[in-house]
Amino acid sequence: MDSSASPPPPAGSEDYIHRTTWHSKDVAHVEAKVFEICKDDFGIPKHHYSTPLKDSHGVSISNAIFLPPPGARLEEYYWDITGESRPPPLPDHRELWFHVTKSGAGGLANARTPLELCVAVGHSMLGTRRFKCPSYRFSVNVFL
Repeated sequence: MDSSASPPPPAGSEDYIHRTTWHSKDVAHVEAKVFEICKDDFGIPKHHYSTPLKDSHGVSISNAIFLPPPGARLEEYYWDITGESRPPPLPDHRELWFHVTKSGAGGLANARTPLELCVAVGHSMLGTRRFKCPSYRFSVNVFL
């Protein structure tokens, strides 16, 4: 088995990234919104879609089957395995989400020279600024 690092992808090549996340139901949609707001800006992957995974009956895949029924007393279902004196205020409902993004060559992981790394860090800083102020639009052209 060769332990050498694989060569960087050729310029212009792109890969699809398929990811699943298991977030609390209240915030599961946030990642999709972040990708949509920041899509393709300064090294942020281009967002194609995000969706909760569902079974053949259209029901979201979640941990609901393992949680107490609505209106039940949590104390009756709580196992004190962590040393806590009482159960959490609400059950932790979670959903499985599927995300597809498209990432091109570049970014912090693929920088081959110090200059490329500096440009990638600058782009990530600008991308962070873009995320914090989504209504703030700017255009930066860097010719190297």
